[in-house]
Amino acid sequence: MLSKFLFQKKFLLTLTALLVFALLFLVIIFRQITLNHDQKLKQLEQMMVQKAVSHFEDMLVTREWNARHGGVYVKRQEGLEPNPYLSDNRLQIDDNTTLIKINPAWMTRQISELSNQQANRYYKITSLLPLNPDNAPDDFEKEALLHLEKNPDQTYYYTTIDQTAATASSDTPPTFNFLGRLDMQDACMKCHAFQGYKTGDLRGGIRISLSSDDYREALLLETEQYSFNLYVTAFLTSMLGLLTFLVIYLLVRGQKKLSEFNRTLETEVKERTRELHALNEHLEEKVAAEVLKSKEKDELIIAQSRHAAMGEMIAMIAHQWRQPLSTITMDINNMLVDIELDDIDKARFREYAQSIITQTDHLSMTIDDFRNFFRRENTQEETLLSSVVNECFAIMGDALKSHDIAYNVTCDSEQRLNIYSRELLQVLINIVNNAKDALCDSDTANRRIDVLIVQEGDFHTISICDNGTGIDTEVLPRIFEPYFSTKENMTGTGLGLYMSKMIIEEHMHGKISVQSEPGRTCFSITL
Repeated sequence: MLSKFLFQKKFLLTLTALLVFALLFLVIIFRQITLNHDQKLKQLEQMMVQKAVSHFEDMLVTREWNARHGGVYVKRQEGLEPNPYLSDNRLQIDDNTTLIKINPAWMTRQISELSNQQANRYYKITSLLPLNPDNAPDDFEKEALLHLEKNPDQTYYYTTIDQTAATASSDTPPTFNFLGRLDMQDACMKCHAFQGYKTGDLRGGIRISLSSDDYREALLLETEQYSFNLYVTAFLTSMLGLLTFLVIYLLVRGQKKLSEFNRTLETEVKERTRELHALNEHLEEKVAAEVLKSKEKDELIIAQSRHAAMGEMIAMIAHQWRQPLSTITMDINNMLVDIELDDIDKARFREYAQSIITQTDHLSMTIDDFRNFFRRENTQEETLLSSVVNECFAIMGDALKSHDIAYNVTCDSEQRLNIYSRELLQVLINIVNNAKDALCDSDTANRRIDVLIVQEGDFHTISICDNGTGIDTEVLPRIFEPYFSTKENMTGTGLGLYMSKMIIEEHMHGKISVQSEPGRTCFSITL
């Protein structure tokens, strides 16, 4: 009955772990979808900005050409009048020919008016102190000019398109407004020096307004795809969350049954102990029977402790999987983006594929590490103590690193021993995990765990030391008692060190001890 119950619980724990992994994977996908959506929205906005910048730079080149020639003269014609704000705005050649001077500002205005009539865009030259009243700024232009005046290192200013308005059903999409700065140059001083300007001051700017038709179409497509991805991910997450809740509910019920079984077992052990003292006949047979039951109890406690450690192992697995899964998701998204942009590069795809293979191998190695930890061991095997210690830190390494805990292993023994390596690994993980918890609860600046393996004759000693706050002298004598825990948050079962002592001293015929003082705690295992 007990073995059947333990089998069912192991199955539920395994299923819970798989569901948790699936939920973590969906959360990562959900976050990646949101990041990709935000990135695409920024790219769409930058598309409008680059388009406006291109028009602005074309206008600057035209003005530069005009300024290098000190202005140009063109023949007066219908619709082209002299700039009334220029002192030398015309040149009379003869009675029938009058030339009009076109300076950079006047050329900019003429080009703007022509563009506004022929293209789906709007230009305007403006200033906070315009000579021409027609160049007075509106609300957006005034806001932009004041911003550029306060930020002389910025070249242009624009307003973000309202995405809600852009995706509305209106026939007229919102306009994208942009303004690039115009600074005073030496050539400008002839006309504007009397206004108090100096070379380098902000004279004004060129306003460019563009229709957001292309932006609107791309935004609608991206919004539809984003909504669809969110709906699918939310549905899957809900289903897995519900299933996880049901499995956890079954685990809680199973844990209650196990607690009841433990209480019943303790009561029976006490009763059998009293009976043992009262026995006068067949003492040897009775003792053998009780020893067998006691061994079964010890095995149950070990199993209980290993199940209690499984929750911590699941957290370690999730921690070690998070970075490889994130890297794989990023590589796949990069490949999808290249496909959508029709920018397929075999070399780059080969790099993405190799990265995915590398991360998958890392995930596989993680599975093997934790699967070996839970493998049952019935026989001793010849192994190096350093190999078992290194395997312990292969499992615990990421958890220690996430808490800024450094570790160091020093070994001066290369002799192979016949030991139960899985049981020794369980003891090492329990001690290292306790050291990690103690360091996390302390305010030690440079947290570290040091492991030293030494050989003295036929004896081999593994010392695990941390630089935490140490163990209180009042509780130190009880540290190996069953169901005794120093963890104030009640997360400890009180079985870890008791189980460790039983494994080392009874199963492996060794010795385990602890020495502690403020700033240092050392556990020693002698085999």
